[in-house]
Amino acid sequence: MNLSDLIPGVGEAKMIAAGVGLAAVLALAGYAVWQHREAVSLSQRLSEAQATVGKLERANASQETAIASLEKAVAGWRALVPTPEAAAAAADRMAAAAKALEDRARTLNGREASDNAKPDCAKLLAVDLAAVCPAHADSMRSRAAGLH
Repeated sequence: MNLSDLIPGVGEAKMIAAGVGLAAVLALAGYAVWQHREAVSLSQRLSEAQATVGKLERANASQETAIASLEKAVAGWRALVPTPEAAAAAADRMAAAAKALEDRARTLNGREASDNAKPDCAKLLAVDLAAVCPAHADSMRSRAAGLH
């Protein structure tokens, strides 16, 4: 059987040309469908990538806010913490004050010991001042506490 026998009045060359044309149209249509699917797939991937970029940008902004808050907190902490030089100076002042208190206590203890050796002083100290002079006893307690 010959191609020209299928459709009377059409020559074999025209049938071959029509077949080649149909094959070309089908090939182009297949290529167009494939390209359309690729475009849709790329569009979806682009949308997903853009959504991911948006999430990353928001996460980055959140991290930047957290970093700024932490930097502010560290700056506040640094303002509260003395420098090593200031801490050393304060320690020196505290040591000097402690030594001065010890020296003063030693001096007072020595003076009291000298007074305690006197018999009249021992008699006076044996008296209950609060029983004899309650107002003076209260006043002396207040002065000793630094309230007067």
